[in-house]
Amino acid sequence: MATWPANIPQAPETQGYGEEPGFPVIQAPVDGPPLSRRRFTAAVKSYTAVFFFDYAELAIFEAFYENDLGFGALAYDWRERGIASNPVRQFRITNKPAISHAGGNFWRVALQLIRLP
Repeated sequence: MATWPANIPQAPETQGYGEEPGFPVIQAPVDGPPLSRRRFTAAVKSYTAVFFFDYAELAIFEAFYENDLGFGALAYDWRERGIASNPVRQFRITNKPAISHAGGNFWRVALQLIRLP
């Protein structure tokens, strides 16, 4: 299992960060209140994370994404929100990274992630 590289920022920027809890419930429309039941025993949680890398860190991230993760096909270990006290969990990048120049020697990398159950 690949691990988020230690030599690039571990925590995403607070600006642009978001979480969306999974919803493992299915609802059926009927007369009156809809019927609901659990669809799965575990839910996938979605994240939006933005990182700022300098050029060297961007090269490390791109190599990690392409070689270690097979362009996002494979999962990796990361501490949720990049906080050292959080447990290590498995994540996967679900869309191609959106990379844009942030000025000077810095690049903005926006990722869509899921935390695997």
